[in-house]
Amino acid sequence: SVTGVTVIMTFVWKKIYENYCEGPDYGTLQDGYLCIAVEIIFLVLYLILFKIKKARWGIAVLLCVELVGTTLISYAPNKDNITVFDAKYLEAANNLGKSLDPDTEPFERIKNMDYKVDHMEYSIVAGKQAISNYWHVISPDLQPMFSSLGYTINWTQLLDTGGTIFSDSLFQIKNAVSERELPTLLYDKVKDVEGGEEDSLSLYKNKLTMPFAVQTNTASLTASADKFAAQNDLFRAVSGVEQPLITDVSSQINNGMLSLAVTGGKKVIYFYGTNTSENPVTVYVDGQPVKIPASSYYENEQYPNDFCNGLVCLGAFENKNVLIQFATSAPVTDLHVGVLDYTLLEQTASRLNTTGMQVEDLKQKHSGATFDVKNAEKGTIFIPVPFDKNWICKVNGENVSDQLTSIDGMMGIPVAEGTNTISIKYQAEGRVQGGIITLAALLICCSVWLLNRRGFFERHTKNVQEAAAWIVFAVFVAACIVFVFAMFVIPARQYMTTLSEMEDVN
Repeated sequence: SVTGVTVIMTFVWKKIYENYCEGPDYGTLQDGYLCIAVEIIFLVLYLILFKIKKARWGIAVLLCVELVGTTLISYAPNKDNITVFDAKYLEAANNLGKSLDPDTEPFERIKNMDYKVDHMEYSIVAGKQAISNYWHVISPDLQPMFSSLGYTINWTQLLDTGGTIFSDSLFQIKNAVSERELPTLLYDKVKDVEGGEEDSLSLYKNKLTMPFAVQTNTASLTASADKFAAQNDLFRAVSGVEQPLITDVSSQINNGMLSLAVTGGKKVIYFYGTNTSENPVTVYVDGQPVKIPASSYYENEQYPNDFCNGLVCLGAFENKNVLIQFATSAPVTDLHVGVLDYTLLEQTASRLNTTGMQVEDLKQKHSGATFDVKNAEKGTIFIPVPFDKNWICKVNGENVSDQLTSIDGMMGIPVAEGTNTISIKYQAEGRVQGGIITLAALLICCSVWLLNRRGFFERHTKNVQEAAAWIVFAVFVAACIVFVFAMFVIPARQYMTTLSEMEDVN
Protein backbone atom coordinates (compact mmCIF):
# COMPACT_ATOMS: atom_id res chain seq x y z
CA SER A 1 0.00 0.00 0.00
CA VAL A 2 2.87 2.36 0.83
CA THR A 3 4.49 1.67 -2.55
CA GLY A 4 1.22 2.26 -4.37
CA VAL A 5 0.60 5.55 -2.59
CA THR A 6 4.17 6.66 -3.35
CA VAL A 7 3.78 5.94 -7.08
CA ILE A 8 0.44 7.72 -7.27
CA MET A 9 1.72 10.73 -5.34
CA THR A 10 4.67 11.03 -7.72
CA PHE A 11 2.31 11.94 -10.54
CA VAL A 12 0.18 14.12 -8.25
CA TRP A 13 3.22 16.08 -7.06
CA LYS A 14 4.48 16.44 -10.61
CA LYS A 15 1.18 17.97 -11.68
CA ILE A 16 1.10 20.28 -8.67
CA TYR A 17 4.66 21.42 -9.34
CA GLU A 18 4.01 22.03 -13.05
CA ASN A 19 0.98 24.18 -12.24
CA TYR A 20 2.97 26.10 -9.63
CA CYS A 21 5.80 26.78 -12.10
CA GLU A 22 3.34 28.04 -14.72
CA GLY A 23 1.83 30.50 -12.26
CA PRO A 24 2.44 34.25 -12.66
CA ASP A 25 4.25 34.58 -9.33
CA TYR A 26 6.76 31.78 -9.86
CA GLY A 27 9.40 34.16 -11.25
CA THR A 28 9.44 35.96 -7.90
CA LEU A 29 8.61 33.20 -5.42
CA GLN A 30 10.74 30.43 -7.02
CA ASP A 31 10.89 27.05 -5.27
CA GLY A 32 11.67 28.37 -1.80
CA TYR A 33 8.13 29.35 -0.87
CA LEU A 34 6.70 26.07 -2.16
CA CYS A 35 9.18 24.21 0.04
CA ILE A 36 8.17 26.30 3.05
CA ALA A 37 4.50 25.56 2.43
CA VAL A 38 5.14 21.83 2.02
CA GLU A 39 7.21 21.58 5.20
CA ILE A 40 4.70 23.54 7.28
CA ILE A 41 1.73 21.48 6.01
CA PHE A 42 3.47 18.19 6.73
CA LEU A 43 4.66 19.39 10.13
CA VAL A 44 1.05 20.06 11.12
CA LEU A 45 -0.03 16.64 9.82
CA TYR A 46 2.77 14.94 11.75
CA LEU A 47 1.77 16.75 14.95
CA ILE A 48 -1.79 15.46 14.51
CA LEU A 49 -0.76 11.88 13.74
CA PHE A 50 1.64 11.77 16.69
CA LYS A 51 -1.32 12.34 18.96
CA ILE A 52 -3.33 9.49 17.40
CA LYS A 53 -2.67 6.01 18.68
CA LYS A 54 -1.96 3.27 16.12
CA ALA A 55 -1.10 5.86 13.46
CA ARG A 56 2.26 4.29 12.73
CA TRP A 57 1.38 3.31 9.16
CA GLY A 58 -0.16 6.69 8.53
CA ILE A 59 3.11 8.38 9.53
CA ALA A 60 5.08 6.04 7.24
CA VAL A 61 2.82 6.82 4.28
CA LEU A 62 2.97 10.54 5.01
CA LEU A 63 6.76 10.41 5.16
CA CYS A 64 6.91 8.74 1.72
CA VAL A 65 4.56 11.34 0.26
CA GLU A 66 6.69 14.17 1.69
CA LEU A 67 9.92 12.67 0.37
CA VAL A 68 8.46 12.34 -3.12
CA GLY A 69 7.38 15.99 -3.12
CA THR A 70 10.59 17.47 -1.72
CA THR A 71 12.71 15.30 -4.02
CA LEU A 72 10.77 16.47 -7.07
CA ILE A 73 11.22 20.12 -6.08
CA SER A 74 14.91 19.62 -5.30
CA TYR A 75 15.68 18.10 -8.69
CA ALA A 76 13.53 20.78 -10.35
CA PRO A 77 12.98 19.11 -13.76
CA ASN A 78 11.86 22.40 -15.29
CA LYS A 79 15.22 24.14 -14.77
CA ASP A 80 17.47 25.09 -17.67
CA ASN A 81 20.62 24.09 -15.78
CA ILE A 82 19.53 20.49 -15.39
CA THR A 83 22.07 19.64 -18.11
CA VAL A 84 24.83 20.23 -15.56
CA PHE A 85 23.54 17.18 -13.69
CA ASP A 86 22.58 15.20 -16.77
CA ALA A 87 23.71 11.59 -16.81
CA LYS A 88 25.40 12.09 -20.17
CA TYR A 89 28.05 14.28 -18.53
CA LEU A 90 28.74 11.61 -15.95
CA GLU A 91 28.98 9.11 -18.78
CA ALA A 92 31.42 11.36 -20.67
CA ALA A 93 33.66 11.70 -17.59
CA ASN A 94 33.44 7.97 -16.98
CA ASN A 95 34.39 7.20 -20.59
CA LEU A 96 37.32 9.59 -20.26
CA GLY A 97 38.54 7.78 -17.16
CA LYS A 98 38.35 4.40 -18.87
CA SER A 99 40.50 5.59 -21.77
CA LEU A 100 43.22 7.09 -19.55
CA ASP A 101 46.22 5.23 -18.19
CA PRO A 102 45.22 3.93 -14.74
CA ASP A 103 48.79 4.23 -13.45
CA THR A 104 49.73 7.74 -12.32
CA GLU A 105 52.49 9.23 -10.24
CA PRO A 106 51.78 10.59 -6.75
CA PHE A 107 49.98 13.96 -6.87
CA GLU A 108 49.91 13.88 -10.68
CA ARG A 109 47.06 16.13 -11.83
CA ILE A 110 45.09 16.45 -15.05
CA LYS A 111 43.57 19.59 -16.58
CA ASN A 112 40.30 20.08 -18.43
CA MET A 113 41.41 22.77 -20.89
CA ASP A 114 38.14 23.60 -22.65
CA TYR A 115 35.53 21.82 -20.48
CA LYS A 116 34.17 19.85 -23.39
CA VAL A 117 33.53 17.29 -20.66
CA ASP A 118 31.18 19.69 -18.90
CA HIS A 119 31.34 18.30 -15.39
CA MET A 120 32.89 20.07 -12.41
CA GLU A 121 33.90 16.84 -10.68
CA TYR A 122 35.03 15.10 -13.87
CA SER A 123 38.34 14.15 -12.25
CA ILE A 124 36.66 12.22 -9.44
CA VAL A 125 34.47 10.34 -11.91
CA ALA A 126 37.53 9.66 -14.09
CA GLY A 127 39.56 8.54 -11.09
CA LYS A 128 42.19 11.29 -11.46
CA GLN A 129 43.39 14.28 -9.47
CA ALA A 130 42.76 17.87 -10.56
CA ILE A 131 42.35 21.41 -9.29
CA SER A 132 38.69 21.52 -10.33
CA ASN A 133 36.50 21.30 -7.24
CA TYR A 134 33.83 22.92 -5.10
CA TRP A 135 34.90 24.99 -2.10
CA HIS A 136 32.33 23.12 -0.02
CA VAL A 137 34.97 20.39 0.26
CA ILE A 138 38.17 22.48 0.24
CA SER A 139 39.43 25.31 2.40
CA PRO A 140 37.48 28.49 1.52
CA ASP A 141 40.78 30.39 1.55
CA LEU A 142 42.08 28.33 -1.36
CA GLN A 143 39.62 29.55 -3.99
CA PRO A 144 40.64 33.26 -3.91
CA MET A 145 44.32 32.22 -3.95
CA PHE A 146 43.83 30.29 -7.16
CA SER A 147 41.82 33.18 -8.57
CA SER A 148 44.73 35.55 -7.90
CA LEU A 149 46.98 33.22 -9.88
CA GLY A 150 44.58 33.43 -12.81
CA TYR A 151 42.49 30.29 -12.39
CA THR A 152 38.74 30.52 -12.88
CA ILE A 153 36.26 30.63 -10.03
CA ASN A 154 32.49 30.67 -10.45
CA TRP A 155 30.37 30.99 -7.32
CA THR A 156 31.56 28.08 -5.17
CA GLN A 157 33.32 26.38 -8.07
CA LEU A 158 37.05 26.25 -8.68
CA LEU A 159 37.92 25.31 -12.26
CA ASP A 160 41.01 24.13 -14.13
CA THR A 161 40.81 26.83 -16.75
CA GLY A 162 43.30 29.65 -16.42
CA GLY A 163 46.67 29.84 -14.71
CA THR A 164 49.91 29.62 -16.69
CA ILE A 165 52.17 26.85 -17.93
CA PHE A 166 54.42 27.74 -14.98
CA SER A 167 51.80 27.38 -12.24
CA ASP A 168 50.40 24.27 -13.95
CA SER A 169 53.82 22.63 -13.93
CA LEU A 170 54.50 23.70 -10.34
CA PHE A 171 51.16 22.23 -9.25
CA GLN A 172 52.04 18.92 -10.93
CA ILE A 173 49.50 19.27 -13.76
CA LYS A 174 51.20 16.90 -16.16
CA ASN A 175 48.36 16.06 -18.55
CA ALA A 176 45.57 17.97 -20.25
CA VAL A 177 42.38 16.97 -22.03
CA SER A 178 41.02 19.11 -24.84
CA GLU A 179 39.02 18.91 -28.02
CA ARG A 180 40.85 21.92 -29.42
CA GLU A 181 44.49 21.52 -30.41
CA LEU A 182 46.96 22.76 -27.81
CA PRO A 183 50.21 24.68 -28.58
CA THR A 184 52.88 22.27 -29.78
CA LEU A 185 55.61 24.30 -28.08
CA LEU A 186 54.04 23.47 -24.72
CA TYR A 187 52.37 20.08 -25.15
CA ASP A 188 52.87 16.72 -26.85
CA LYS A 189 49.76 14.93 -28.06
CA VAL A 190 49.62 11.48 -26.47
CA LYS A 191 46.48 9.93 -27.94
CA ASP A 192 42.78 10.37 -28.66
CA VAL A 193 40.53 9.59 -25.70
CA GLU A 194 36.85 8.90 -25.14
CA GLY A 195 34.27 11.34 -23.84
CA GLY A 196 30.67 12.04 -24.80
CA GLU A 197 29.07 10.62 -27.93
CA GLU A 198 29.88 13.70 -30.01
CA ASP A 199 33.23 14.56 -28.37
CA SER A 200 36.59 14.30 -30.13
CA LEU A 201 38.94 14.59 -27.19
CA SER A 202 42.70 14.24 -27.11
CA LEU A 203 45.12 13.71 -24.25
CA TYR A 204 48.16 15.99 -24.14
CA LYS A 205 51.30 15.81 -22.02
CA ASN A 206 52.89 18.91 -20.55
CA LYS A 207 56.48 19.14 -21.84
CA LEU A 208 57.59 20.95 -18.71
CA THR A 209 58.07 19.13 -15.40
CA MET A 210 58.99 20.51 -11.99
CA PRO A 211 59.90 18.65 -8.79
CA PHE A 212 57.23 17.90 -6.20
CA ALA A 213 59.06 19.83 -3.49
CA VAL A 214 61.03 23.02 -4.12
CA GLN A 215 63.27 24.96 -1.76
CA THR A 216 61.93 28.50 -1.31
CA ASN A 217 63.37 31.69 0.12
CA THR A 218 59.88 32.78 1.19
CA ALA A 219 58.32 31.41 4.39
CA SER A 220 54.83 32.58 3.41
CA LEU A 221 53.23 34.36 0.49
CA THR A 222 49.85 35.90 -0.21
CA ALA A 223 48.92 36.29 -3.86
CA SER A 224 48.69 39.78 -5.33
CA ALA A 225 45.48 41.03 -6.93
CA ASP A 226 47.45 41.57 -10.15
CA LYS A 227 47.53 38.14 -11.76
CA PHE A 228 50.84 38.69 -13.56
CA ALA A 229 52.43 40.02 -10.36
CA ALA A 230 51.10 37.01 -8.43
CA GLN A 231 52.67 34.63 -10.96
CA ASN A 232 55.98 36.54 -10.84
CA ASP A 233 56.04 36.53 -7.02
CA LEU A 234 55.47 32.78 -6.92
CA PHE A 235 58.13 32.18 -9.59
CA ARG A 236 60.62 34.29 -7.64
CA ALA A 237 59.77 32.45 -4.41
CA VAL A 238 60.40 28.94 -5.78
CA SER A 239 63.22 29.70 -8.21
CA GLY A 240 65.26 32.42 -6.54
CA VAL A 241 65.39 34.19 -9.92
CA GLU A 242 64.81 37.93 -9.65
CA GLN A 243 64.05 38.38 -13.35
CA PRO A 244 60.27 38.56 -13.90
CA LEU A 245 58.82 35.52 -15.64
CA ILE A 246 55.96 37.53 -17.15
CA THR A 247 56.34 40.96 -18.69
CA ASP A 248 53.21 43.10 -18.66
CA VAL A 249 52.77 44.74 -22.09
CA SER A 250 49.27 46.10 -21.51
CA SER A 251 50.48 49.68 -21.91
CA GLN A 252 51.28 48.94 -25.56
CA ILE A 253 47.60 48.40 -26.46
CA ASN A 254 46.56 51.16 -28.83
CA ASN A 255 43.16 51.57 -30.50
CA GLY A 256 42.16 48.04 -29.50
CA MET A 257 45.29 46.49 -31.04
CA LEU A 258 48.60 45.15 -29.81
CA SER A 259 51.43 44.19 -32.15
CA LEU A 260 54.19 42.06 -30.62
CA ALA A 261 57.47 40.91 -32.15
CA VAL A 262 58.36 37.65 -30.40
CA THR A 263 62.14 37.29 -30.35
CA GLY A 264 64.82 35.94 -28.02
CA GLY A 265 63.33 32.47 -27.47
CA LYS A 266 59.95 30.91 -26.90
CA LYS A 267 57.19 33.06 -25.40
CA VAL A 268 53.65 32.40 -24.21
CA ILE A 269 51.13 35.23 -24.37
CA TYR A 270 48.41 35.52 -21.73
CA PHE A 271 45.39 37.79 -21.39
CA TYR A 272 42.98 38.61 -18.62
CA GLY A 273 40.40 41.34 -18.23
CA THR A 274 38.93 43.21 -15.32
CA ASN A 275 35.87 44.02 -17.41
CA THR A 276 32.45 42.73 -16.42
CA SER A 277 30.06 40.53 -18.39
CA GLU A 278 28.07 43.68 -19.22
CA ASN A 279 31.08 44.83 -21.28
CA PRO A 280 32.44 41.56 -22.72
CA VAL A 281 35.53 41.42 -24.89
CA THR A 282 36.33 39.25 -27.88
CA VAL A 283 40.03 38.66 -28.49
CA TYR A 284 41.51 37.99 -31.91
CA VAL A 285 45.01 36.60 -32.47
CA ASP A 286 46.24 37.09 -36.04
CA GLY A 287 42.64 37.53 -37.12
CA GLN A 288 41.29 34.38 -35.43
CA PRO A 289 38.87 34.69 -32.48
CA VAL A 290 39.96 33.06 -29.22
CA LYS A 291 37.48 30.54 -27.84
CA ILE A 292 36.51 31.11 -24.20
CA PRO A 293 35.22 28.08 -22.22
CA ALA A 294 31.60 28.49 -21.13
CA SER A 295 28.98 26.14 -19.74
CA SER A 296 26.24 27.38 -22.04
CA TYR A 297 28.01 27.39 -25.43
CA TYR A 298 31.17 25.54 -26.43
CA GLU A 299 31.98 27.96 -29.28
CA ASN A 300 31.74 31.00 -27.01
CA GLU A 301 34.10 33.89 -27.80
CA GLN A 302 33.11 36.39 -25.10
CA TYR A 303 35.22 37.05 -22.01
CA PRO A 304 34.55 36.80 -19.09
CA ASN A 305 32.36 33.75 -18.78
CA ASP A 306 31.39 31.33 -16.05
CA PHE A 307 33.99 28.73 -17.06
CA CYS A 308 36.73 31.24 -17.90
CA ASN A 309 37.30 34.51 -16.04
CA GLY A 310 41.00 34.18 -15.25
CA LEU A 311 44.05 34.01 -17.48
CA VAL A 312 43.58 33.01 -21.12
CA CYS A 313 46.44 31.54 -23.14
CA LEU A 314 46.58 33.32 -26.50
CA GLY A 315 49.25 30.97 -27.84
CA ALA A 316 52.93 30.04 -27.71
CA PHE A 317 55.26 31.64 -30.25
CA GLU A 318 58.88 31.73 -31.33
CA ASN A 319 60.43 34.25 -33.73
CA LYS A 320 57.08 35.54 -34.95
CA ASN A 321 55.12 38.77 -35.21
CA VAL A 322 51.77 38.52 -33.43
CA LEU A 323 48.79 40.85 -33.83
CA ILE A 324 46.23 40.89 -31.01
CA GLN A 325 42.93 42.75 -31.41
CA PHE A 326 40.19 43.47 -28.88
CA ALA A 327 36.53 44.01 -29.74
CA THR A 328 34.90 45.58 -26.69
CA SER A 329 33.32 48.70 -25.26
CA ALA A 330 35.27 48.24 -22.02
CA PRO A 331 38.03 50.77 -21.24
CA VAL A 332 41.56 49.83 -22.27
CA THR A 333 42.59 49.84 -18.60
CA ASP A 334 40.50 46.68 -18.19
CA LEU A 335 42.63 44.79 -20.73
CA HIS A 336 45.82 43.08 -19.54
CA VAL A 337 48.34 41.22 -21.68
CA GLY A 338 51.51 39.55 -20.45
CA VAL A 339 54.35 37.71 -22.18
CA LEU A 340 55.77 34.68 -20.35
CA ASP A 341 59.42 33.85 -21.04
CA TYR A 342 59.13 30.12 -21.69
CA THR A 343 62.85 29.75 -22.39
CA LEU A 344 63.65 31.13 -18.94
CA LEU A 345 61.06 28.79 -17.44
CA GLU A 346 62.61 25.77 -19.17
CA GLN A 347 66.06 26.67 -17.87
CA THR A 348 64.74 27.17 -14.34
CA ALA A 349 62.83 23.86 -14.36
CA SER A 350 65.91 22.01 -15.62
CA ARG A 351 68.04 23.49 -12.82
CA LEU A 352 65.49 22.62 -10.12
CA ASN A 353 65.18 19.05 -11.44
CA THR A 354 68.90 18.32 -11.60
CA THR A 355 70.65 20.39 -8.93
CA GLY A 356 70.15 21.38 -5.32
CA MET A 357 67.49 19.71 -3.17
CA GLN A 358 66.09 16.42 -4.46
CA VAL A 359 62.91 14.51 -3.59
CA GLU A 360 62.98 10.75 -3.02
CA ASP A 361 60.55 7.99 -1.99
CA LEU A 362 57.40 10.08 -2.55
CA LYS A 363 54.38 8.01 -1.57
CA GLN A 364 50.83 9.33 -1.63
CA LYS A 365 48.27 7.88 0.76
CA HIS A 366 44.53 8.38 1.13
CA SER A 367 44.92 11.06 3.78
CA GLY A 368 48.47 12.27 3.25
CA ALA A 369 51.95 11.46 2.00
CA THR A 370 55.50 10.63 3.01
CA PHE A 371 58.73 11.62 1.25
CA ASP A 372 62.39 12.45 1.79
CA VAL A 373 64.25 15.57 0.72
CA LYS A 374 68.03 15.49 0.41
CA ASN A 375 70.58 18.29 0.20
CA ALA A 376 68.07 20.74 1.68
CA GLU A 377 69.05 24.08 3.10
CA LYS A 378 67.65 25.16 6.45
CA GLY A 379 64.46 27.06 5.74
CA THR A 380 61.18 26.30 3.97
CA ILE A 381 60.14 24.02 1.14
CA PHE A 382 57.11 24.45 -1.10
CA ILE A 383 54.86 21.49 -1.97
CA PRO A 384 51.76 21.66 -4.24
CA VAL A 385 49.37 20.50 -1.53
CA PRO A 386 46.67 22.95 -0.38
CA PHE A 387 47.46 24.57 2.96
CA ASP A 388 44.97 23.82 5.72
CA LYS A 389 45.18 24.16 9.49
CA ASN A 390 44.10 20.52 9.86
CA TRP A 391 47.31 19.06 8.41
CA ILE A 392 49.50 17.12 10.80
CA CYS A 393 53.10 17.38 9.60
CA LYS A 394 56.19 15.70 11.01
CA VAL A 395 59.75 16.43 9.92
CA ASN A 396 62.32 13.90 11.13
CA GLY A 397 59.77 12.72 13.70
CA GLU A 398 59.12 16.20 15.12
CA ASN A 399 55.62 17.62 14.90
CA VAL A 400 55.85 20.95 13.04
CA SER A 401 52.13 21.36 12.27
CA ASP A 402 51.99 24.77 13.97
CA GLN A 403 54.89 25.97 11.77
CA LEU A 404 53.21 25.23 8.42
CA THR A 405 52.65 28.28 6.24
CA SER A 406 50.65 29.21 3.17
CA ILE A 407 52.52 30.03 -0.03
CA ASP A 408 49.83 31.21 -2.41
CA GLY A 409 47.44 28.69 -0.86
CA MET A 410 49.91 25.80 -1.01
CA MET A 411 51.92 24.36 1.86
CA GLY A 412 55.25 25.61 3.17
CA ILE A 413 57.11 23.16 5.42
CA PRO A 414 60.10 24.04 7.64
CA VAL A 415 63.12 21.78 7.08
CA ALA A 416 66.59 21.38 8.55
CA GLU A 417 69.82 21.33 6.59
CA GLY A 418 70.62 18.03 4.89
CA THR A 419 68.22 15.08 4.69
CA ASN A 420 64.66 15.37 6.00
CA THR A 421 62.01 12.67 6.30
CA ILE A 422 58.60 14.30 6.01
CA SER A 423 55.11 12.96 6.60
CA ILE A 424 51.83 14.82 6.23
CA LYS A 425 48.45 13.54 7.33
CA TYR A 426 45.08 15.26 7.13
CA GLN A 427 42.79 15.06 10.11
CA ALA A 428 39.38 16.59 9.48
CA GLU A 429 38.15 19.17 11.94
CA GLY A 430 35.80 17.63 14.47
CA ARG A 431 37.00 14.08 13.84
CA VAL A 432 38.02 13.55 17.48
CA GLN A 433 34.75 15.01 18.79
CA GLY A 434 32.82 12.88 16.30
CA GLY A 435 34.64 9.78 17.49
CA ILE A 436 33.76 10.59 21.11
CA ILE A 437 30.08 11.09 20.21
CA THR A 438 30.04 7.83 18.27
CA LEU A 439 31.62 5.96 21.17
CA ALA A 440 29.12 7.49 23.60
CA ALA A 441 26.24 6.44 21.33
CA LEU A 442 27.59 2.88 21.21
CA LEU A 443 27.85 2.80 25.00
CA ILE A 444 24.25 4.02 25.30
CA CYS A 445 23.07 1.34 22.86
CA CYS A 446 24.96 -1.35 24.78
CA SER A 447 23.50 -0.08 28.04
CA VAL A 448 19.97 -0.19 26.65
CA TRP A 449 20.58 -3.73 25.38
CA LEU A 450 21.84 -4.89 28.79
CA LEU A 451 18.94 -3.24 30.60
CA ASN A 452 16.52 -4.91 28.22
CA ARG A 453 18.18 -8.30 28.80
CA ARG A 454 17.70 -7.88 32.55
CA GLY A 455 14.02 -7.00 32.21
CA PHE A 456 14.31 -3.35 33.19
CA PHE A 457 12.04 -2.14 30.41
CA GLU A 458 9.40 -4.80 31.10
CA ARG A 459 9.08 -3.52 34.66
CA HIS A 460 8.92 0.11 33.57
CA THR A 461 7.39 -0.24 30.08
CA LYS A 462 4.75 2.40 30.35
CA ASN A 463 6.99 5.08 31.86
CA VAL A 464 9.81 4.39 29.39
CA GLN A 465 7.49 4.49 26.37
CA GLU A 466 5.90 7.74 27.46
CA ALA A 467 9.26 9.37 28.17
CA ALA A 468 10.72 8.13 24.87
CA ALA A 469 7.66 9.32 22.95
CA TRP A 470 7.88 12.82 24.41
CA ILE A 471 11.63 13.00 23.74
CA VAL A 472 11.19 11.90 20.12
CA PHE A 473 8.28 14.29 19.68
CA ALA A 474 10.23 17.26 21.08
CA VAL A 475 13.33 16.48 19.03
CA PHE A 476 11.26 16.05 15.86
CA VAL A 477 9.40 19.35 16.28
CA ALA A 478 12.63 21.22 17.08
CA ALA A 479 14.42 19.67 14.10
CA CYS A 480 11.57 20.56 11.74
CA ILE A 481 11.48 24.16 12.93
CA VAL A 482 15.24 24.59 12.65
CA PHE A 483 15.26 22.94 9.21
CA VAL A 484 12.48 25.10 7.81
CA PHE A 485 14.03 28.31 9.12
CA ALA A 486 17.58 27.48 8.06
CA MET A 487 16.78 26.09 4.61
CA PHE A 488 13.80 28.16 3.53
CA VAL A 489 12.68 31.06 5.72
CA ILE A 490 16.06 32.76 6.11
CA PRO A 491 17.08 32.34 2.41
CA ALA A 492 13.62 33.48 1.31
CA ARG A 493 13.83 36.58 3.48
CA GLN A 494 17.29 37.34 2.10
CA TYR A 495 16.00 36.82 -1.43
CA MET A 496 13.12 39.25 -0.91
CA THR A 497 15.49 41.79 0.68
CA THR A 498 17.75 41.54 -2.37
CA LEU A 499 14.79 42.06 -4.72
CA SER A 500 13.72 45.08 -2.70
CA GLU A 501 17.22 46.57 -2.89
CA MET A 502 17.34 45.99 -6.65
CA GLU A 503 13.98 47.74 -7.07
CA ASP A 504 15.26 50.69 -5.03
CA VAL A 505 18.34 50.93 -7.25
CA ASN A 506 16.27 50.78 -10.43
